[in-house]
Amino acid sequence: MAVVKPFVCVRPAEDLVSRVAALPYDVYDRKEAGQEVKKNPLSFLAIDRPDTFFPDTVGSYEPCVYKKARELYEERLSDGTFLKEEKAAFYLYELTMDGRSQTGIVACSSVDDYLKNVIKKHENTRAEKEQDRIDHIDALDAQTGPIFLTYRPVRRLAELAELEKQAKPLYDFVSEDGIGHRIWKVENTAVEQEMEQEFAKLPATYIADGHHRAASAVKVALKRREQYPDKGADAEFNFFLSVLFPADELMILPYNRVVKDLNGRSPKKFLEEISRDFHVKKLGTEAFAPKRKGSFGMYLFFRSVCWSRCLESGM
Repeated sequence: MAVVKPFVCVRPAEDLVSRVAALPYDVYDRKEAGQEVKKNPLSFLAIDRPDTFFPDTVGSYEPCVYKKARELYEERLSDGTFLKEEKAAFYLYELTMDGRSQTGIVACSSVDDYLKNVIKKHENTRAEKEQDRIDHIDALDAQTGPIFLTYRPVRRLAELAELEKQAKPLYDFVSEDGIGHRIWKVENTAVEQEMEQEFAKLPATYIADGHHRAASAVKVALKRREQYPDKGADAEFNFFLSVLFPADELMILPYNRVVKDLNGRSPKKFLEEISRDFHVKKLGTEAFAPKRKGSFGMYLFFRSVCWSRCLESGM
């Protein structure tokens, strides 16, 4: 069964959310990230990419960089840019792009579910990419990048979500990339409990995006377990931040690759060589999208709304 539970949220003040919201940290190189932060100092990218505050002579992964992330995080908590909720809750997150919407449940998922393969993966991860987020989570004592999970549709969860969406949203804005964001806090305790029970009936959830962030959160949790052996299974570090979308609301978007350098080969020779391992078919000059889809995923920037949660590890 899947263990999915409410969490204590750190979120932007309502009047600042559109300024804090940022695209994912890894879609920028260092120069681009620096330009974005300079243009909008309140952008959450400043915390996710604190290397933007240092000259190029300072490496992006130096301890001082992660220390800066924590300083910024604490500053924004103290000055009211970020608000920390008093109690745990579920949140609903609706994304709209080109007139099409999908709604996920923002929650915490179990590290043990990840370890026991209740949370299914489909990618391998690279240690050097994990290490950056491990150090980031470790320095902040907070998780700033939710994992995009999906699950086989559950009618009752959909009904509960629609019921909660009748209320006024906590946030309602369009980000600079044209994607609409609406968020509701689940205030009804009975609804919250039923959501948790419905998730507990699921045999599995699936990572659609965020394998490195998930692996990093799990490794921090294992480190915390060694540091705090007296903490129980419900300790905050035993869960990671996630947004769970039902699979029937997702749509696969084209993910195309462009070959920029044939490395001395002629186009004919290049096609001959890749034909040894791939099926090659000429489709003309118009954009093409396959009709058959073999995996989950609509990659909307759900990471952009700067969800965050503190890890109450006792430090």
